[in-house]
Amino acid sequence: MTIRNIEDLSVVDLPELFVAEDAQEHQELVAKVVTSPEMMAAASIASLPTAKQADLATVLSNLQEDIASVAGGSLEEAETMAFAQAKTLDAVFHDLLRNAYAVRKTLRFDYLLKLALRVQAQSARTLETLATLRKPPVFAQQVNMANQQLVANGLPQALPGGEAVPIPASAKPATKAKNTVRSAKK
Repeated sequence: MTIRNIEDLSVVDLPELFVAEDAQEHQELVAKVVTSPEMMAAASIASLPTAKQADLATVLSNLQEDIASVAGGSLEEAETMAFAQAKTLDAVFHDLLRNAYAVRKTLRFDYLLKLALRVQAQSARTLETLATLRKPPVFAQQVNMANQQLVANGLPQALPGGEAVPIPASAKPATKAKNTVRSAKK
């Protein structure tokens, strides 16, 4: 199997990326490519207008390096990305808010204001994600930090000599006061 040159490749062209010995091998390669997250991400990134000059192979290589870094435990790239997205969303929020107030006497005001608030909510969620990346939550089933612990299951056993084990007054059940109904005389 050989890989042809990848210039001007878009997501639609991915099946043409590989040349295989037979049709079956070609179909297997195409299936691997279109189910590969890093390959699909690289193809999507390379087809963006801002990445016109980027070569798909270079984009894929950079993505694979970033994936290996995350797999190795480094979340620096993810933290940077989350913060950059939150800042971008904040700028979009303020721009939409200014645009909404510029047309506040029209029907568009409501639409722009709702959109701005949605963007603001997404920015807050992105910052929550960043906080979770920085300090992941701890899930503890149970923490028992007792210095002295008394467990009394069932009735006390007799001592070896046959004498009864005394029960402390604090362990005896309290007697309930009888409920009495007093009739009120008029």
